[in-house]
Amino acid sequence: MRKFLIGDILTRVKDVVLIEDDKQYKRVTIRLYHQGVNLRDIEKGENIGTKRQYLVKPGQFIMSRIDARNGAFGIIPEELNDAIITNDFLTFKVNSEVVNIEYFNLLSKTKDFLSYCINGSTGTTNRKRLKEDLFLNFEIELPSKEEQDSIIHKYNNISTKHRLLSENFREQKILLERLRTSYKIDAINGKYTKKGESHESSIGLLEEIKKEKNRLIESGTIKKEKPLLPIEISEQEYDLPEGWTYARLGDLLNPINGKAFKPSDWSEEGLPIIRIQNLNNPDAPFNRCNFSVDSKYHVKKGDLLIGWSGTPGTSFGAFIWDREDALLNQHIFKGVIYGDLVDKYFMQYAINSKLNEMISKAHGGVGLKHITKGKFMNLVIPLPPLKQQLEVVRMIKKAEYMFEQLEQNLIKSEGLGNLLLNSLLSLEQKR
Repeated sequence: MRKFLIGDILTRVKDVVLIEDDKQYKRVTIRLYHQGVNLRDIEKGENIGTKRQYLVKPGQFIMSRIDARNGAFGIIPEELNDAIITNDFLTFKVNSEVVNIEYFNLLSKTKDFLSYCINGSTGTTNRKRLKEDLFLNFEIELPSKEEQDSIIHKYNNISTKHRLLSENFREQKILLERLRTSYKIDAINGKYTKKGESHESSIGLLEEIKKEKNRLIESGTIKKEKPLLPIEISEQEYDLPEGWTYARLGDLLNPINGKAFKPSDWSEEGLPIIRIQNLNNPDAPFNRCNFSVDSKYHVKKGDLLIGWSGTPGTSFGAFIWDREDALLNQHIFKGVIYGDLVDKYFMQYAINSKLNEMISKAHGGVGLKHITKGKFMNLVIPLPPLKQQLEVVRMIKKAEYMFEQLEQNLIKSEGLGNLLLNSLLSLEQKR
């Protein structure tokens, strides 16, 4: 190993260009933490304020003066030939007589190199900038060119295998998620229920639920809604097991929409207000309210909540609330099931099996979409007898545990692959 000053390896390049208003220019951005040098945009000269800039060439090493200490540096790729940069960036020609450019690129991603950038940056906390002279005078050790070439050859072989392995991990994760979703849908629709297993019928169950609904209407507990349409043959997607039937959600539960809390209602203390982002993100912060609110907006642990507003893949769907007592904000239904003849977990899985249908029925712009109460109430789900509802829930929860274990094993294997790649590189550099 021989010692070199970084200034023996890197030579500053200043290829000045004066910006012309009628020309188009590619501009550069450097992502933090060694994430690459990329095209920022293509802009017309008349819209570029700083008229004196610098051209960059493929193979040059580029650094951000401000964010070099955060890993904002890398090699200029071919597609950025003749792109422009301001004086906030430094570009260097790499001395190919002493270092292989690929080896230097790997070397720049090490902790030691990052420490040179951190120690070479001076100023107050928010105004630290890389000092070129200070940075170029740090010492660095390099193996011979032949050893560098050998390390790069080994690294590229390992990297290729690692890339293929990573692609395989990604494909397995996608397939695992598809299998997880498919299993739940099939279980909800009775695919794994044994023939002749039940001697009960959910027809009678549905009648009992309707009686309870009518009792609540007569007592004034809930309002009478517009009658739901009969279920058409075209809405019955599966051949259900004997004793099962189809039902509309509006036949099984009463959806209570949340209150439209305003910022003026928020306080430092009081009950948390559940917004759509709190449904599937445990880290999302809560607003709170400390004044008296109608009891219908109160949520207790174990309540069934349905997000009817959100973005695809985020807050649409059903959730069982598992935290402290809270208040319900708008865009969320509290699903109050009629009687005790439908299991809330079965209802949760059944609603979530209809996510694609919910999203397809939603209206709104590119961002937030909504499904109307009427469309929600008319969603069609399978209804087995209570005993089989509980059995389906048991199967899904058992499968969920198995899928979770498989996913964790994939994540662990992928992490070990990344660790192995970095360890091999480190060992080769120290030889």
